[in-house]
Amino acid sequence: MIPFDFEYYQPHTIKQAVDLFQSLRRKNKSVYYYGGGTEFISRARTQEIHVDAIIDLKHIPECNGVFIKEENIHLGSMVTLSELVDASIYPLLTDICLHIGHRTARNKITLGGNLMSHLAYKEVVLSFLLTNSTLLIAKADGGLRQMSMIEFCRNKFKLPESEFIVQIIVEQKYTQLPFYYYRQTKQSTVNYPIVSVASIKSDNDIRVAFSGITSFPFRGIEIEQILNEESVYSYSGKIQTVLEKMSPKILSDRNASLSFRKHLVEVALSEVIKKWEGVS
Repeated sequence: MIPFDFEYYQPHTIKQAVDLFQSLRRKNKSVYYYGGGTEFISRARTQEIHVDAIIDLKHIPECNGVFIKEENIHLGSMVTLSELVDASIYPLLTDICLHIGHRTARNKITLGGNLMSHLAYKEVVLSFLLTNSTLLIAKADGGLRQMSMIEFCRNKFKLPESEFIVQIIVEQKYTQLPFYYYRQTKQSTVNYPIVSVASIKSDNDIRVAFSGITSFPFRGIEIEQILNEESVYSYSGKIQTVLEKMSPKILSDRNASLSFRKHLVEVALSEVIKKWEGVS
C-alpha cells in the first residue's frame, strides 16, 4: 500500500498533460509523470518518494503504438517492454527487453519509464545509442522538439521538469543489422547487470555501447575508434588500450569489484571482435 494520498490525472492530449503539470506546480504541488507505475509504486511504498499528484500518460495517442513512417520506426514512450518484444520490429531491442525483469514486470514497464528511471542501467538505451536515434519530446507549450539520444545521454537523461518523452525514432535501416549482446548479472538472469554490452557493425565500422559498468550508460565513441583501427593494434592490444582508458570510470561496488568488471568488459570486447572479424 502507498502510505500517502495523491491526486490522479489522466490527460488525453500532450497539451493537457503539460498544462496540468504547470498548473499543479504553480500551486506548489510535487508532480510525477506516470507510465507503467512499477518504479513509482515500489519507491512510494518505501517512502523513497512522496508526490502530491501524478499525471498518467498512457492515454495520449502519440505516446502509444509502434509504427513505420518514412523509413523510420516510431516507438511510443508508453509502449511496454512486452509489447516491444511481441512486435519484434527491432531484434536488438527485443533481445535487450527479454533480459529486463520477467514477463510480469515487462507487462508494466514502459519504454519511456526505462529511459527515465532513477536507476543507472536504462538498458534499452543501448539499442538507441548505437543507431543514432532521436527522442520526440513534449515541450512546456504543448509543442514537440527533437533531441538525439546521444545528447540525452550526455545530459544524464534529464529533461526540464514539465517535459516528457513522446516517442523514440529509429532509422529502419539500422534495425535489421546483425548485432551482438552480452549481459552478466551477479546472480539470477533477471537481476540488474554488472556488465551489459551491445554492438552492431554499420558501414564496416564497429559500434559499441555499455551499461552497468559506469554511473550511466554510454556509447564508447573513443573505444570504437580503437576497435576499428586496422593497423596499429593487435586484438589484445586494442582491448588493453580500451581498458586503460575506461578504468578510472569503471564502478566498484557491492555487486562487483573493479577488477571483476574489467575482466567482464575484456570478455565482452573479445567476443565483439570475434563476432565482427571478417564481417563486412
